[in-house]
Amino acid sequence: MEEFKKAKILIVDDQRHNRDLVKFFLSQAGFSNFLEADTASKAIELAKEYIPDIIFLDIKLEDDSGFDVCRELKEDVKLKDIPILFLSAFNETENKVIGYKLGAVDFVNKPINHYELMARTQVHLKNGQLLKQLQSYQHRTSHELEKAKNTQNSIMPSKKQLNDIANAHNISINSVFQSSSELAGDYWKALDLDEEHVMVALADFSGHGVYSALNTVRLDLLIAQADIEILKSPKKAIKYLNKLLYKALPSDEFCTLIYIVMNTKTGKCEYVASNSPNLYILKADKTAPVALSAKGFPLGLTGKLEDTDFTCATFELAEGDSVISYSDALVEEEHSDGSRWLDEGLINVLAQAQTQFLDSKDKFDYVVDTFNKTAEKPLTDDLTIVSLARGK
Repeated sequence: MEEFKKAKILIVDDQRHNRDLVKFFLSQAGFSNFLEADTASKAIELAKEYIPDIIFLDIKLEDDSGFDVCRELKEDVKLKDIPILFLSAFNETENKVIGYKLGAVDFVNKPINHYELMARTQVHLKNGQLLKQLQSYQHRTSHELEKAKNTQNSIMPSKKQLNDIANAHNISINSVFQSSSELAGDYWKALDLDEEHVMVALADFSGHGVYSALNTVRLDLLIAQADIEILKSPKKAIKYLNKLLYKALPSDEFCTLIYIVMNTKTGKCEYVASNSPNLYILKADKTAPVALSAKGFPLGLTGKLEDTDFTCATFELAEGDSVISYSDALVEEEHSDGSRWLDEGLINVLAQAQTQFLDSKDKFDYVVDTFNKTAEKPLTDDLTIVSLARGK
């Protein structure tokens, strides 16, 4: 108990001899920092001024009930976690139920037993200290996670960046990014490569949370450091990223990737994909969505990707057409009826969007809204959806 000897102890009882008895027993154990109150109002005043480490509180006071004091202290943010032990000559279960419901941690029966008092004091001071340490850790962790989240969000395309790209190339890029925890393992990027070319990429690292989020920052740095000629060639880009991720990631870590380069003058797009969900082209008319394969070997598991280890293909977007890519949470998250969309469910939703809307933004919003209406929250995995549309 040596570490608790300086604890501030507030004793609230309208009978001096009861207060003296508690002080006497605790003094024998080395405690000396006592605060005393004989009324409810004085108890609240002292608690607010000194914020004691533990409070012994008589149930019956001259000006108010100890229960009312406890209730008021527990409603104060600064005082609510102080352990309160009721001093009671009554051993009725009803009183204990009321006390525990109000937030008291224990009862000390009168007449006070020396050993019982010491044992309960030691236990609840220790628990109070552990609670403070936990709260301090949680506060520190929350602060660090918030800073990390801001850092991660800063590497994602901003609205201004997307608007600048859209205005320069007569295209539109719509996106949704929802993390399943404070930090995400999903990543996406849009870059203006030159006067005729735009890049859109979407990656999903295995797992989610802090470690996966660090990998998204790592990937962003690799893209930022890449030569423009690499970024303009999807095949060169995927091999470049895989080579460096293989060196950086542990043997059991990997990511999926969709990487699209669009010639915004002609609408011709070249893409590579590796172990990702299918892409879908949504035509400007009301025809059925067109699936594009995204099969391949995950990045980071082998030092060299062969051309057969990933999908590499081209497609063309006419004016008003769009292509939609997404992380697997869109098709694998559970909905309120226990079902998952899977590929078939997504195709049905995309088909509904096609029949109801002509504008690519309306189609994108329909998919997102339909998912959010029934998807169980919170999500168990990170969700990213990106749509790239050619202007009319």
